[in-house]
Amino acid sequence: MTPQEWITTGEVGISSKTIWACLMGVPFSCNTHFDIPSDTDDFQRCFKLLKDVPGFRERLPEVGAWFPKWKPLCERWDELEKLWISIFVEWHTRSKSQHLKDTCNAMNEILKQCEVDGYRELEKAGWIKDLEILPNSKSWKWIHD
Repeated sequence: MTPQEWITTGEVGISSKTIWACLMGVPFSCNTHFDIPSDTDDFQRCFKLLKDVPGFRERLPEVGAWFPKWKPLCERWDELEKLWISIFVEWHTRSKSQHLKDTCNAMNEILKQCEVDGYRELEKAGWIKDLEILPNSKSWKWIHD
């Protein structure tokens, strides 16, 4: 599936759209809402995007570079991915609800990490450590560590 096909026909949520926009180089706007997955449904949409669009999975760290709140998720994505896959692969040995609970607990632990280290939330634009508005402009200047 191409990125263009995904955005028009895939399962799109705010967090998966955040990945897509970052990796497609879509200009960011303070009128656009970007965020991390907040539950297993959001995670599933992100998982499917990264599985369905060739090359996106390998580029996931770029999302963490642009959106600091994503960084802990990007760093532990393999762990979350394995938990998610285990829900469907090992459902016969444990209840699906237990796997979902384990995945939610792991996500919540990581999400708490996303909200520390001095990052601040921008209204409808995700999280960032430093931000300035360019003089006489409606553009944002993103300042990376």
